[in-house]
Amino acid sequence: MLPEAATSGEFGTAPRPAMITGVKGDRWLPTAKPAPRRTKTRSSIFNTLVFRTNAASGLKTWRRVLHQIRNEQPVYEMCDSGGSLCSPKLRNWRQMLAGLKGLKGKQLLRQLNARANKLVPYREDAVRFAATDYWASPLEFLDAGGDCEDFAILKYVSLTELGVPESSLRVVIADDLRRGQPHAVLTVHMDGKTYILDSLTNKLMGRKAASRYRPRYSVSGDNRWLHVAYRKLASN
Repeated sequence: MLPEAATSGEFGTAPRPAMITGVKGDRWLPTAKPAPRRTKTRSSIFNTLVFRTNAASGLKTWRRVLHQIRNEQPVYEMCDSGGSLCSPKLRNWRQMLAGLKGLKGKQLLRQLNARANKLVPYREDAVRFAATDYWASPLEFLDAGGDCEDFAILKYVSLTELGVPESSLRVVIADDLRRGQPHAVLTVHMDGKTYILDSLTNKLMGRKAASRYRPRYSVSGDNRWLHVAYRKLASN
Protein backbone atom coordinates (compact mmCIF):
# COMPACT_ATOMS: atom_id res chain seq x y z
CA MET A 1 0.00 0.00 0.00
CA LEU A 2 2.76 2.43 0.97
CA PRO A 3 6.50 2.56 0.37
CA GLU A 4 8.76 1.33 3.10
CA ALA A 5 8.81 3.50 6.21
CA ALA A 6 11.84 5.57 7.10
CA THR A 7 14.10 3.38 9.18
CA SER A 8 14.62 3.83 12.89
CA GLY A 9 18.17 4.86 12.09
CA GLU A 10 16.88 7.80 10.06
CA PHE A 11 14.81 8.98 12.98
CA GLY A 12 17.38 8.26 15.66
CA THR A 13 20.38 9.87 13.93
CA ALA A 14 20.21 13.27 12.30
CA PRO A 15 21.48 13.27 8.68
CA ARG A 16 24.79 14.94 7.97
CA PRO A 17 24.37 18.71 7.57
CA ALA A 18 25.90 18.62 4.09
CA MET A 19 23.04 16.45 2.88
CA ILE A 20 20.02 18.18 4.44
CA THR A 21 18.32 21.51 4.64
CA GLY A 22 16.07 22.34 7.56
CA VAL A 23 12.45 23.35 7.21
CA LYS A 24 10.38 25.14 9.83
CA GLY A 25 6.64 25.26 9.39
CA ASP A 26 7.13 23.94 5.87
CA ARG A 27 9.37 26.94 5.04
CA TRP A 28 13.09 26.85 4.40
CA LEU A 29 15.40 27.71 7.30
CA PRO A 30 18.66 29.55 6.52
CA THR A 31 20.70 26.82 8.22
CA ALA A 32 21.48 23.22 7.30
CA LYS A 33 21.77 22.20 10.98
CA PRO A 34 18.96 20.80 13.13
CA ALA A 35 17.42 23.22 15.62
CA PRO A 36 19.46 23.58 18.82
CA ARG A 37 18.43 21.39 21.71
CA ARG A 38 17.23 24.39 23.65
CA THR A 39 14.73 25.28 20.93
CA LYS A 40 11.16 24.49 21.99
CA THR A 41 9.33 25.66 18.88
CA ARG A 42 7.23 22.95 17.34
CA SER A 43 7.65 23.02 13.60
CA SER A 44 5.04 22.36 10.91
CA ILE A 45 1.43 21.34 11.25
CA PHE A 46 2.47 17.92 12.55
CA ASN A 47 4.73 19.26 15.32
CA THR A 48 7.80 17.79 13.66
CA LEU A 49 11.07 19.12 12.40
CA VAL A 50 11.39 18.58 8.67
CA PHE A 51 14.63 18.05 6.77
CA ARG A 52 15.18 17.68 3.07
CA THR A 53 17.13 14.51 2.37
CA ASN A 54 18.26 12.36 -0.53
CA ALA A 55 17.27 9.12 1.25
CA ALA A 56 15.85 6.66 -1.26
CA SER A 57 12.71 5.63 0.66
CA GLY A 58 9.75 6.67 -1.48
CA LEU A 59 11.71 9.07 -3.69
CA LYS A 60 12.28 6.68 -6.61
CA THR A 61 8.59 5.77 -6.63
CA TRP A 62 7.57 9.43 -6.53
CA ARG A 63 9.87 10.38 -9.39
CA ARG A 64 8.46 7.56 -11.50
CA VAL A 65 4.95 8.95 -10.94
CA LEU A 66 6.07 12.47 -11.86
CA HIS A 67 7.55 11.10 -15.10
CA GLN A 68 4.26 9.38 -15.90
CA ILE A 69 2.31 12.55 -15.19
CA ARG A 70 4.46 14.52 -17.63
CA ASN A 71 3.86 11.84 -20.26
CA GLU A 72 0.11 12.04 -19.65
CA GLN A 73 -0.13 15.79 -20.27
CA PRO A 74 -1.05 15.41 -23.98
CA VAL A 75 -3.93 13.14 -22.97
CA TYR A 76 -5.20 15.72 -20.48
CA GLU A 77 -5.00 18.41 -23.16
CA MET A 78 -6.79 16.19 -25.68
CA CYS A 79 -9.61 15.67 -23.24
CA ASP A 80 -9.84 19.38 -22.44
CA SER A 81 -10.24 20.13 -26.13
CA GLY A 82 -13.16 17.71 -26.43
CA GLY A 83 -11.31 14.76 -27.93
CA SER A 84 -13.45 11.70 -28.62
CA LEU A 85 -10.92 9.32 -27.04
CA CYS A 86 -11.34 10.88 -23.59
CA SER A 87 -12.70 8.26 -21.18
CA PRO A 88 -15.79 9.16 -19.10
CA LYS A 89 -13.85 9.13 -15.81
CA LEU A 90 -11.04 11.25 -17.22
CA ARG A 91 -13.61 13.67 -18.62
CA ASN A 92 -15.28 13.87 -15.20
CA TRP A 93 -11.97 14.87 -13.62
CA ARG A 94 -11.18 17.47 -16.24
CA GLN A 95 -14.69 18.93 -16.00
CA MET A 96 -14.32 19.01 -12.22
CA LEU A 97 -11.14 21.08 -12.59
CA ALA A 98 -12.81 23.43 -15.04
CA GLY A 99 -15.60 23.97 -12.54
CA LEU A 100 -13.15 24.82 -9.77
CA LYS A 101 -11.31 27.52 -11.70
CA GLY A 102 -11.79 30.88 -10.08
CA LEU A 103 -12.15 29.51 -6.56
CA LYS A 104 -9.55 30.55 -4.03
CA GLY A 105 -8.29 29.65 -0.59
CA LYS A 106 -10.24 27.34 1.70
CA GLN A 107 -13.22 27.27 -0.65
CA LEU A 108 -11.06 25.78 -3.39
CA LEU A 109 -9.50 23.20 -1.06
CA ARG A 110 -12.84 22.12 0.41
CA GLN A 111 -14.45 21.69 -2.98
CA LEU A 112 -11.48 19.89 -4.49
CA ASN A 113 -11.10 17.47 -1.59
CA ALA A 114 -14.79 16.55 -1.48
CA ARG A 115 -15.15 16.13 -5.24
CA ALA A 116 -11.92 14.22 -5.75
CA ASN A 117 -12.88 11.78 -2.99
CA LYS A 118 -16.00 10.86 -4.97
CA LEU A 119 -14.45 10.45 -8.42
CA VAL A 120 -13.52 6.76 -8.13
CA PRO A 121 -13.78 4.02 -5.49
CA TYR A 122 -11.08 3.23 -2.98
CA ARG A 123 -9.25 0.03 -3.90
CA GLU A 124 -6.22 -1.57 -2.30
CA ASP A 125 -3.08 -2.04 -4.38
CA ALA A 126 -3.28 -5.81 -3.94
CA VAL A 127 -6.68 -5.76 -5.68
CA ARG A 128 -6.07 -3.01 -8.21
CA PHE A 129 -2.47 -3.71 -9.27
CA ALA A 130 -1.73 -7.14 -7.78
CA ALA A 131 1.08 -5.50 -5.80
CA THR A 132 1.74 -4.72 -2.16
CA ASP A 133 2.60 -1.14 -3.05
CA TYR A 134 1.97 0.92 -6.18
CA TRP A 135 1.66 4.68 -6.65
CA ALA A 136 -0.66 5.42 -9.55
CA SER A 137 -0.66 8.31 -11.98
CA PRO A 138 -3.99 10.10 -12.53
CA LEU A 139 -4.83 8.06 -15.65
CA GLU A 140 -4.12 4.78 -13.85
CA PHE A 141 -6.05 5.89 -10.80
CA LEU A 142 -9.10 7.09 -12.73
CA ASP A 143 -9.21 3.88 -14.73
CA ALA A 144 -10.28 1.70 -11.80
CA GLY A 145 -9.64 3.40 -8.48
CA GLY A 146 -6.77 3.26 -6.00
CA ASP A 147 -5.77 3.79 -2.41
CA CYS A 148 -4.80 6.73 -0.19
CA GLU A 149 -1.62 7.89 -1.90
CA ASP A 150 -3.35 7.74 -5.29
CA PHE A 151 -6.05 10.14 -4.05
CA ALA A 152 -3.31 12.41 -2.67
CA ILE A 153 -1.44 12.37 -5.98
CA LEU A 154 -4.57 13.23 -7.96
CA LYS A 155 -5.25 16.19 -5.65
CA TYR A 156 -1.60 17.26 -5.97
CA VAL A 157 -1.83 17.29 -9.78
CA SER A 158 -5.25 18.98 -9.66
CA LEU A 159 -4.03 21.84 -7.50
CA THR A 160 -0.93 22.44 -9.61
CA GLU A 161 -3.17 22.71 -12.66
CA LEU A 162 -5.34 25.19 -10.76
CA GLY A 163 -2.34 27.40 -10.10
CA VAL A 164 -1.17 26.32 -6.65
CA PRO A 165 2.65 26.15 -6.64
CA GLU A 166 4.27 22.77 -6.02
CA SER A 167 6.27 24.33 -3.20
CA SER A 168 3.01 24.67 -1.25
CA LEU A 169 2.09 20.98 -1.65
CA ARG A 170 3.31 17.82 0.06
CA VAL A 171 2.22 14.20 -0.33
CA VAL A 172 2.75 12.99 3.23
CA ILE A 173 3.33 9.34 4.12
CA ALA A 174 2.20 8.90 7.70
CA ASP A 175 0.74 6.60 10.31
CA ASP A 176 -2.93 7.17 11.00
CA LEU A 177 -2.87 6.84 14.79
CA ARG A 178 -6.64 6.47 15.15
CA ARG A 179 -6.85 3.55 12.76
CA GLY A 180 -3.41 2.15 13.54
CA GLN A 181 -2.55 1.91 9.84
CA PRO A 182 -0.17 3.49 7.32
CA HIS A 183 -1.81 6.29 5.39
CA ALA A 184 -1.13 9.11 2.94
CA VAL A 185 -2.58 12.61 2.78
CA LEU A 186 -1.94 15.85 0.92
CA THR A 187 -0.97 19.00 2.80
CA VAL A 188 -1.39 22.46 1.31
CA HIS A 189 0.21 25.63 2.65
CA MET A 190 -2.02 28.54 1.70
CA ASP A 191 -2.60 32.03 3.09
CA GLY A 192 -0.23 31.44 5.98
CA LYS A 193 -1.83 28.19 7.14
CA THR A 194 -1.38 24.49 6.33
CA TYR A 195 -4.37 22.26 5.57
CA ILE A 196 -4.76 18.48 5.32
CA LEU A 197 -6.73 16.82 2.49
CA ASP A 198 -7.58 13.23 3.37
CA SER A 199 -9.34 10.61 1.21
CA LEU A 200 -11.18 9.36 4.31
CA THR A 201 -13.07 12.59 4.94
CA ASN A 202 -14.51 15.41 2.87
CA LYS A 203 -13.75 17.83 5.70
CA LEU A 204 -10.85 20.22 5.23
CA MET A 205 -8.63 19.72 8.27
CA GLY A 206 -6.16 21.98 10.01
CA ARG A 207 -3.84 21.93 13.00
CA LYS A 208 -6.44 20.58 15.45
CA ALA A 209 -6.77 17.35 13.45
CA ALA A 210 -3.05 16.92 12.76
CA SER A 211 -2.40 14.98 15.97
CA ARG A 212 -4.06 11.92 14.49
CA TYR A 213 -1.14 11.57 12.03
CA ARG A 214 2.50 10.67 12.65
CA PRO A 215 4.34 11.59 9.43
CA ARG A 216 7.24 9.47 8.21
CA TYR A 217 8.28 11.50 5.17
CA SER A 218 6.80 13.70 2.47
CA VAL A 219 7.48 14.39 -1.20
CA SER A 220 6.91 17.28 -3.57
CA GLY A 221 8.49 18.29 -6.84
CA ASP A 222 11.84 16.52 -7.02
CA ASN A 223 12.32 16.49 -3.26
CA ARG A 224 11.83 14.28 -0.22
CA TRP A 225 11.60 15.45 3.37
CA LEU A 226 12.19 13.46 6.53
CA HIS A 227 9.88 14.26 9.46
CA VAL A 228 11.54 13.98 12.86
CA ALA A 229 9.54 14.06 16.08
CA TYR A 230 10.48 17.26 17.90
CA ARG A 231 10.79 15.66 21.32
CA LYS A 232 12.92 12.81 19.98
CA LEU A 233 15.36 15.18 18.27
CA ALA A 234 15.55 17.43 21.34
CA SER A 235 16.40 14.47 23.58
CA ASN A 236 19.38 13.34 21.45
